[in-house]
Amino acid sequence: MQPLPDHSSAPALELEFRLQASPDAVFGFLADMQQFAAVHPVISRIEARGGDRYQVYETLQAGFIPVSFSYPATVSADRAARTVVMHATVMRVTHIEMQFEVTGTPGGAIVRERIRFRTPLPIRGLMRRTFRRLHGELFSAIGQAAG
Repeated sequence: MQPLPDHSSAPALELEFRLQASPDAVFGFLADMQQFAAVHPVISRIEARGGDRYQVYETLQAGFIPVSFSYPATVSADRAARTVVMHATVMRVTHIEMQFEVTGTPGGAIVRERIRFRTPLPIRGLMRRTFRRLHGELFSAIGQAAG
């Protein structure tokens, strides 16, 4: 039997969002998991597990059918650099790393995001489209809440 292909060599998804909100307020929504859950379009709650560990609960729509699941994640934040790194393992097979960097601009903040996926499943294209759409909604909500 052939092993499943490893689709981890794909380039990272890089996104940029411009918000009319202070960089510190935007950073707060990324670094504080309760604030993050409050504005995320598919995360219903996040439970602290101690230190930098969390359990994330979310519901995605598969057509008209809601699909709920949870997964472990770690979050590390550097307030001085305004960077946040999140690692998640979804369904024990898909590893996701998200790096956020928040910088100030005269009118607000810019968030640069780099997302890496590592999975043996051929779902990279679907994940890229899903993250692009959901994180557009996420940063729109952060901009409204923090602005």
